Amino acid sequence: MVAVFAWANGVIGFGESVPEGALPIVAAARGTIIPKVKARARLAYDNRTLLVPGIPEATTDSARLDALMRFRALVNL
Repeated sequence: MVAVFAWANGVIGFGESVPEGALPIVAAARGTIIPKVKARARLAYDNRTLLVPGIPEATTDSARLDALMRFRALVNL
C-alpha cells in the first residue's frame, strides 16, 4: 500500500502514510495507483515534479480544495 497526498502548493507525494500538513488523495496498491496518478497529474517545469492540476493556479482555499476533489475523483476511477 502507498499513500498518495498533496501539499498546499499542489505537489504530489507518495509514502507509507500522509505527513502532517498534507492532504490525502488515496491509499492503494503501489503498482496500480502510481501509474494512474502519473497519467492524470500535471508535470511541473522541472519535468519531474507531479502537481494536482488546478491547485498551483488557484487563488483561494476553496478553489484549491475543488481542484483536489476533482483530481481525487479522477484517480479513483
